[in-house]
Amino acid sequence: MKPSRTLPIIFAASFLAPAGLYSFNTQSCTEKFNQGRDASHEARFRDAERIQTETLACLEGSSDNQAFGNASTELAIALREQGKYEEARPLFERALGYFEKDASQPAGIASALNNLGSLSQSVGKLDAAEALYERAIETWQRASADKGGLIRSLNNLATIAVARGNYKKADSLLQQALTLSAADPRTTERAGTLNQMGVLYDKLGRPEAEDLLRQAVLLREAISGPTHIETAVTLNNLGHVLDSKGRYGEAEKVLSRAYALCTTAVGPTPRCASMLNNIASVEEKTGRTVEAEAHWRQTIELFGVTPSGSFTPLTAALNNLGKLYTSRRRFREAEECYKRALSLWDRVSQSGNTDQASILTNLGATYMDEKRFALAEETLLRAKAIDERVVGPDHWRVALDCNNLGVLAVKRKHYDEAETLFRRSLAIDEQAFGLDSGVVAHRLANIAELNVTKKRFNVAAELFTRAFAIWGNETGLPPATEIGLLDQFSHSLKLTQDYANAEKMSMRAMSLRVRAATAKRSSTPANAMFE
Repeated sequence: MKPSRTLPIIFAASFLAPAGLYSFNTQSCTEKFNQGRDASHEARFRDAERIQTETLACLEGSSDNQAFGNASTELAIALREQGKYEEARPLFERALGYFEKDASQPAGIASALNNLGSLSQSVGKLDAAEALYERAIETWQRASADKGGLIRSLNNLATIAVARGNYKKADSLLQQALTLSAADPRTTERAGTLNQMGVLYDKLGRPEAEDLLRQAVLLREAISGPTHIETAVTLNNLGHVLDSKGRYGEAEKVLSRAYALCTTAVGPTPRCASMLNNIASVEEKTGRTVEAEAHWRQTIELFGVTPSGSFTPLTAALNNLGKLYTSRRRFREAEECYKRALSLWDRVSQSGNTDQASILTNLGATYMDEKRFALAEETLLRAKAIDERVVGPDHWRVALDCNNLGVLAVKRKHYDEAETLFRRSLAIDEQAFGLDSGVVAHRLANIAELNVTKKRFNVAAELFTRAFAIWGNETGLPPATEIGLLDQFSHSLKLTQDYANAEKMSMRAMSLRVRAATAKRSSTPANAMFE
């Protein structure tokens, strides 16, 4: 029974820039604005920043609120794309102020609200982001001619629902967005919806996730070009899905392409950090832990000494590096990584979010490995409290928390407490995933193992029988883990006098042992990779 160590999943909220060519009071201002807008479309954000700064200077003294609003928005987006969040915020706020002076411009107001929501989300302020998106959607619905803006705000509100674990609401919002985009299926808005649906369905384990993301990549390439930053973002998500399916070679190629596109577009900045972080995760899973460590350190270095803006990729890299150090029994370094990640989240999310809960879970597991059980319990309880507050007491994340606390209780020989926690975890997952899911089989096996320890062999045999009925002939478990469970199952069956089935389980365990030994003998020691 091992504690679960979950990783944050990152969704990208989209910003809205003014559409089309604009004509201001003077020809020179118009030319500067359109040049800057073109630079942004080509992902030349440093050029866009310089040009739109010149545009605002050119407009000085003008009374054209729309012109000031559009130029402020373009400059803010260019700053945000370079990770300059603190500089972008007052510009987005200023744009909202300009648009609000002209009630005939609801689309400008809605865009500004959406952009402020996206910026708030980027720094982990989900409550503020949600309220701004909802105001944006209401405003878009009044400006019925602009469906594209409404679609983007629906997509963005869906990412908040995902962050809160409300997947049903997220799916509903994305389905609305997809329906709205059907009238014009070759738009960046539809590509964004397909991208978000692909990431959501990957979290839900739905097989159509990969196809949705491939559609999104093709659409992005056709509309924005194969080297655009948004193409890179969508490729990054596709790489993550391939990684989750164990197709590591494909995943690494896609992720490497995404990172190369991103660094070409905006340079080696925090904007590209999640891609580098994901490459490192693939390297770790394929036994290249030295390369993985170097890339996680490189990800951390991208943010500098005083990180600002969206540091979710930074906390993810610290989390992953902490796990690697724990596996190497470098506990002090692991603890430092986790605590630094938590301190970053504490700056923007005092009430906690699921990313913080995941990091706390891993820190608790590290304390458990060190046998610092009191600290482990305190930390795991904090993770559980955050998850219960953010996603509710019956969410699968809370089931993971109960499972982890149950593992800790077993280590402390508090067996009755452990069984209560394991059974709560089982009940939640049965509701969340169904009675015959692989997750439920794992929970059943945990309770069965515990009942072997408690010498309640009848109960253990029943639970093992149900778990292996769900798994069938392929459990997907590491051979050593499966052999251990089969041995305990066989032992329990013998003690309940079910000798025939006990023999079957014993033979299955023996077959696995023979296969494992054969594989070990046939491997080439010089090239072998071990986890």
